[in-house]
Amino acid sequence: MGTTRWINNYVKEFPIISETEILSDSIVSKVERILSLKEQNSETDTSSVLERKIDLLVYHLYNLTLEETHIIDPTVTEEEYHRLDRR
Repeated sequence: MGTTRWINNYVKEFPIISETEILSDSIVSKVERILSLKEQNSETDTSSVLERKIDLLVYHLYNLTLEETHIIDPTVTEEEYHRLDRR
């Protein structure tokens, strides 16, 4: 089997997930978690952990640099920005 045929028959079938899809899925899962927590108790504070992670994921989704991120949120530390687990 030729290389082109092999690529067309096998490689193009690999389910490759883009980083954008991974980040989007991660954001959606965190939003669902927030909604679930709020449904259980509307007074639950989700801003310090879950909402902060969503903010950081959005910054990465739009490929913002640390400097650009500081324009939006000056409280983001360099460590926090680089430590982000995008998944």
